[in-house]
Amino acid sequence: MINTKLLSHANLLVKQKDFSSAEKIYLELLAKNPNDDIVQAFLGRLYIRQRKYKAAERILTTAYNKRKTAPTVAALAFCKYQMKKYDDSVILYEELFKYDPDSIKIYDKIIQAFRELEMYNFARAYTLKFYSKHPDCEPAMVRMTQSLIDIGHIKEAEEMCAKTIQKYPKSHHPWVIAGTLQEYSYGNEELAQECY
Repeated sequence: MINTKLLSHANLLVKQKDFSSAEKIYLELLAKNPNDDIVQAFLGRLYIRQRKYKAAERILTTAYNKRKTAPTVAALAFCKYQMKKYDDSVILYEELFKYDPDSIKIYDKIIQAFRELEMYNFARAYTLKFYSKHPDCEPAMVRMTQSLIDIGHIKEAEEMCAKTIQKYPKSHHPWVIAGTLQEYSYGNEELAQECY
């Protein structure tokens, strides 16, 4: 049986960024209960905060194999993504749709993972789904613009970029894309710099 008071204290220490003290408690709890997937998941998320991705991957995989919960799947997906294991991260992010089928963050991560893998057709398919579910959402509009650029539809990309800037004029993402379009599509570095 896990000492929930001690576990809560460790979680508080993580919030206070006292990572070494929290880690000691998690390890102490695991020494007494080596198969507890909840403590393993907390320890894995602590390792992510410390950017110890290899250790996080190992402990989160163990927790995931015992019991799949949304926080564990999300942490393992993030960890795999950070380690550039994009294929694995896509599978886990797709699994997360079971918990949150319309998640903006999940769509965004899957699309970026496919772009990292240079699998632009898959990125495009997810972008179309994302945009159809969230047509007025800035990340969906930005991803649609990127997707249009990836498949070489520059005029449509410019139109989508302009639409995004009009809707979200203070966001930097569409402006960066506008600058990229000016610089690489038209060689207009002066106008690109204004956008950047």
